[in-house]
Formats: sequence, structure tokens, C-alpha cells
Amino acid sequence: MSPLSMPLQPAFATLGSGARPKPLLRAALVSVSPAAPPAWEPLQQPSAAGGTANGSAALGGLGLGGVGLFALRLRALPRSSTAASCSSSSSSSRRQQRRRGRGVQVARAAQGQSTASIEEEIAALEAEAAKLRAGASELEAIKSEEMLEERKRWFRVFDLDSSGGIDAAEIKMGMKEFNGTELDESRAAQLLQAHDANKKGVLELDEFDPQRLHTTLEQIKSEEQKGEETARAEKAVTLEKEMQEEELTTYYTELPGNQDVGIVTRLVSVMAYLLPLVDTVRFGLPLAAIEPALQPLFALLIPAFKLFASIPLGTLIVFIGFQALRANTELPALMRYNFGQSIMLDVALFIPSIVVGTGLVPLSFNMYDAPTNEAVIFSALTFLPIMGCILYSMICNITGVAPRGIPWISESAEMGMGMVPPSRLKEMQEMQEQEDKK
Repeated sequence: MSPLSMPLQPAFATLGSGARPKPLLRAALVSVSPAAPPAWEPLQQPSAAGGTANGSAALGGLGLGGVGLFALRLRALPRSSTAASCSSSSSSSRRQQRRRGRGVQVARAAQGQSTASIEEEIAALEAEAAKLRAGASELEAIKSEEMLEERKRWFRVFDLDSSGGIDAAEIKMGMKEFNGTELDESRAAQLLQAHDANKKGVLELDEFDPQRLHTTLEQIKSEEQKGEETARAEKAVTLEKEMQEEELTTYYTELPGNQDVGIVTRLVSVMAYLLPLVDTVRFGLPLAAIEPALQPLFALLIPAFKLFASIPLGTLIVFIGFQALRANTELPALMRYNFGQSIMLDVALFIPSIVVGTGLVPLSFNMYDAPTNEAVIFSALTFLPIMGCILYSMICNITGVAPRGIPWISESAEMGMGMVPPSRLKEMQEMQEQEDKK
């Protein structure tokens, strides 16, 4: 049995005995109220009619009232706690909403103040700008007035006859007074023509400005100077082209040095080609063996070839002698040139000599056997070009003209005399320009 059920036994006993507890419960409930009289006061003076029974009933009612009061408090406790908790949560939510509302109001107020402040600053800046523009306009008006007065003053200085117009002679005198510029009549006329807008032949006040006259004069001088520089550059280019053409003409028509082309010079120049002529005889033998038209020529050349072959180092001695003669600047230029070209033709036979010396193409044959086809072809490719160059050179020398038309060979002979061919000259100039840039 729980402790809470023990005080309830007298009440249940009373109920079980048929007593009516409702008045007692009402009395107990009334006793809970602070305004009700104490429930035990009627029990202190029991009536004579019902002493003990009434006391028991009163005590029973008191116990039942206490139990009811206790139960009511137990029931009221969780409800009050829950209500207090709900009330606290609702109050906290309302406070947060009020705070957020106040925050939004403060932010809106601050934004409004910021916008108003920016608008005030913009208005202040616009007002300041308007004041500055007004001041600038005023200054410009003052400056324009001063410039107009200055132009009028100089117009009176230029207008010597006070006619209201300035002609070329007055411009000439006025510019000397204005900035000390000396003008001739043509320059003064140019200035008048440049500024005479209405074409009246004089400058009126609205056309006159001494500073503009000075600026126009400087422009005219600058343009004339540029024109002179352009003309000088064009003239220099023209002269350079003419010099190059003259050099080319001189290069191809004259040899540097003694210009003697007498009969002795011509004969010596022809004889200079005996060196390559004798050396090329052995390369032409296979071709002469199958071509009877060449046999008379070889009948004349074979004795000379044998003579050179009989002299120890005969070809080398003649080669060195020709080199010395070409280097002698006192000799006629035609003679020196042909000595050099004869040497270059003889040098051209060096490679065929190597081919024959290695036995790749045998040139020797006997009277019973004909030369091979390879030997004939090699003979034709070697003998005929060299023989053609020799004949061309001899014919030119007989006429007194330098034989300078052989490709590569003639250029080498010219360079041996200190001459620079046009093709090499251009290359040398380009190399020199590149070295100068470095």
C-alpha cells in the first residue's frame, strides 16, 4: 500500500458506510481557498447532539479534503510548468521578432540616411562644377576680349596707311616689327594669299592675326625644307645610279691600267694562249683519230707539245712566268688580262688531268686499234670547250678587244687584276652593310 493511499482509507470507509461525502469535499475545497474560514473551527466546539460522530465525519472530511487538495496540486503542477514553458518560448520568439523588426527599421533608416547623404554630396559637386564652368566661361570671355584688343593694336601697327586693310608690303614691314622676321616680297605674298579668305587682296581685321602669320611662315619654311631634302635625296639617288651605270660601262669597256692596244700588244696577247693550247692537245687525240678534219691542226700542235714535254717542268715554268707578267702593272692592260685568262684556262685542265692520271678514261691507243667510245666522249667534252675559248680569245685580241665573255674564267682574270665584277661588288656591299650594323 502506497503512502498516498493511506490517508484515503477513512474517506473510502465513510463512503462505504453510506455517508454523504459531498458536503465534506465541498468543505475541504472551500478550506483550500484563503478567503474561506478554517475547516477545523467547527470541529473545535462539537455540538451536544453529535459529538463523536460529527468529529469522525469532520476528520474524515478533512482527510478527504487534504487528499483532494494534494491531487489538485499534483495535477496543476505539470500544466503550469508546460504553460510557463510555452509562455516563455512565445515571449522569446516575440522578443526576437521585435528585435529583427527594430534591426530592419534601423537598417532602412541608415540606408535612407546614406542615400540622402550621397544625393547631397552629388548636388554639392554639381553646384561646384557649375560654379567652375561659370568661372571658366568668364575667364574665356575676358581672355577673348584681351586677345581681340591685342589684335586690334597690332592691326593698327601693320596698317601703315590706316586704310583698314593690310597688303603684302605692310605684312613685310609689320612682321619685322612683330618678331624681327625679315621677309622678301614672295614670302609676304605667300602669307597674304594664305590668310586672305575673301580674296580682296588685303587682310582685314577678322582675317588678321600676327601669331597665325608667324605659324604659317614656319610651315612654309618647313615644307620648303622638306622639299629641298627630298630633291637632294632624289638627286643623290640619281647620281648614284648614274655612277653605277658609268662604272659598269667602264668596267665592261676598259681595263684598269695602260690602255695600249698596239700590234705588239695584240700579238703577245694572242701568243699567251699557247700554254692552254699545248696542254689540251693530248685530250684531243682520241677525237682527232676519228675526225680527219682535225688532223692538220694536231700536226702543227704535236711538235710544240713535244717541245714543252722535253723541257723539265716546262709547263710549270711558263705558268709562273705568266703570273709574273700579269702582276706587272707597267705592261698594257690587254696583255696582262690575257696572261691571267690563259692561266685560268690552263687551270681548268687540272681536273681532266686527274681523271686521265687515275686511269678512269684511257686516252692512249695505237694505230691499229680505234679509241674507245668513252675516250672519244671524254676528249670531246674536254678539248672542244677549251679550244673554243682559245679561239674566241685569239680573235678578240687580234681586233684589239679584251676577250671578257667567258663565264667564270673571265671574272677570275679580272679579279686577278684587282677588278671587282658587278655581281661580286653587290655582295661585298651587302656584307659591308651587315658588318656596319653589327
